[in-house]
Amino acid sequence: MELKKPSTGLEDAKFQSDAIGKAQHAKAPYIVLWNMRKADLYRTPQYPRASFDGEDFVRHLGECCSITSVDKGSTPSGQAELKRLALDVVLAVHDAMTKGSVGGQGDMLKRFSYVSQGTEMDGVVRNGGTKIR
Repeated sequence: MELKKPSTGLEDAKFQSDAIGKAQHAKAPYIVLWNMRKADLYRTPQYPRASFDGEDFVRHLGECCSITSVDKGSTPSGQAELKRLALDVVLAVHDAMTKGSVGGQGDMLKRFSYVSQGTEMDGVVRNGGTKIR
């Protein structure tokens, strides 16, 4: 995962090439580009290619609409949005690596809300009833 400030667009060539180089070095099959506002999942291009093509894009993972600056991410509502998107990112990468599907009809997720330390957060229950935080 390559994380940047909201001012860096996901289409930024340097952002993408830095992420690709790191993912190729780590032999990671997938890359998440996340600028705190939006997150997209890509397949890692084969070395030595250092840019994405149309075949690499897997899925848009979501957005944090209120996050327009790093400071907005430290507000309670911004933190809640970031936690929600972080969970979506982790689950999407898990599904891509273990099931080969991401958020499609084969993805069996059931959303619910739970309370943890007085803060309402998003959670997920998988088929077997395992809660993932």
